[in-house]
Amino acid sequence: MKILIIAIARLGDNLLCWPAIRAVKRNYPKSKIHVLARKRFSESFRCLSEVDQLHIFDTAFVFEPQFLDSNRSGETVERGQNFITKLKAEKYTHIVNMTFSTASAFLTRVLTSEDTQSLSGYSVHDDGCVFPVDDISAFYYAQGGINGNNRFHLADIFATQCKVDLLPIDWKEADLNEDSSSVQPVDTDILIHLTSSSQSKTLSIEHWSLLIKNLFIHQRELVIGFIGSSEDVPLIEQLTGYLVANGVATKDRLINLAGVRLADTFVYLSKTSLLIGADSAPIHLASHSKIKTYNISFVGKVRFWETGPRAIGSVVKTLRFVDEKIIIEMAKEIIKVFYDNDLSITDAQAINDCPSYIFHRRDSRSDEDWNLIESIYMNKSIIKWNDEISLQAVYKLLDANQLILTQLQLLSKPSDRVKTEMALGIIEQCDQIIDTLAKSSNKLDLIARWYKTEKLRIPNCDFEKSIEQMILIHTVFNELLVKITDSQKVLSVANSL
Repeated sequence: MKILIIAIARLGDNLLCWPAIRAVKRNYPKSKIHVLARKRFSESFRCLSEVDQLHIFDTAFVFEPQFLDSNRSGETVERGQNFITKLKAEKYTHIVNMTFSTASAFLTRVLTSEDTQSLSGYSVHDDGCVFPVDDISAFYYAQGGINGNNRFHLADIFATQCKVDLLPIDWKEADLNEDSSSVQPVDTDILIHLTSSSQSKTLSIEHWSLLIKNLFIHQRELVIGFIGSSEDVPLIEQLTGYLVANGVATKDRLINLAGVRLADTFVYLSKTSLLIGADSAPIHLASHSKIKTYNISFVGKVRFWETGPRAIGSVVKTLRFVDEKIIIEMAKEIIKVFYDNDLSITDAQAINDCPSYIFHRRDSRSDEDWNLIESIYMNKSIIKWNDEISLQAVYKLLDANQLILTQLQLLSKPSDRVKTEMALGIIEQCDQIIDTLAKSSNKLDLIARWYKTEKLRIPNCDFEKSIEQMILIHTVFNELLVKITDSQKVLSVANSL
């Protein structure tokens, strides 16, 4: 087996690829694993012994001519083709695209050859439309992301792409030798990562200052370290300078550890008890180091169940807004988590299972939506809805789908042009009805997401074959809708008794 892992996302997502790569090597020790990564974030794979060869996608070099002069776009194309030609010559038997993006989908398509026996992730059809090849990638396309309904962690999704199960041993630190690190260990009680990929995903510097002040109010003897990139150093110096000047803590209890290499950050993590941070790469470094995390997660900006902490003892604080009262509450929670007290005081807690979190503060509507996801993709039974509007919309959805099925059956038989055009027109109108109904509730939206994604997976083929594929999808769609309506009828009768 010669496997190519396409991982051209940012550092955080790359770190979540580690467990799946380790599991593949554990299951297939004789396999050769190559990784394709962007130059800026390629360091994340250099300390992974399971990777036999690392290929650097230097986007700055490839696109430089186009950015400098639009008339030089041909040079960009030539550089891209040269890179792809060399990579394709490796003759990969398996390609796993772990980057859910349009750019990676095109890369997957052009790197696929007659040598490729297995393909997973996003690719593209002949016409350039995105093609989620395998079932788990189709699931993520339909239900993942900020506006989705997924509760599976990306690490588990990557493992499913590779057809392997993760074990605790797959979550571990980087493979470091004695010469890997250039820093000395520094004992801290808590490490803090202030920043994230965007400011909207983390606290403001004022709120960080207030949080740290309250932490020292509860525990004067804390030693707090700050980790991050070299770009974070000025912000950390500004914050620690302010805290020292205002008597919050002495200088020896606020330590700037930012601006070091990945290997060095692992050294610092090995000497702390807790990491505090928003959604970003250090969260995943802590997961590999088995260091529990207090994860700050802003609703509508990130979904912690996809990219949150995995170390046992980690908790999640979900925030819709921040004020002084909330910051004071967070400080109390952090101290309790630090001392291993009741973790149920927080919103969610990491567990060794799939999905990876238990929710301490329930959202019944969200639970109903997740139950519907489970019924669609995992054939689980459906609980009673507390949403009559959505149920009535399902009946309308069922009528529209049955009408589409009728027209597809007509199209599968020889017919004249007038009848064909009429049937296609009715199908188009019914599709518009389905789109409109999908906007009426979150439940209808997630059902429609499955339906639209399955249609997207139909390859370019002749008319008769495409009709067969459509009939199959709408038949399964019909069975799903009937399952929903029947389950609610049974529950209604049971409740009346």
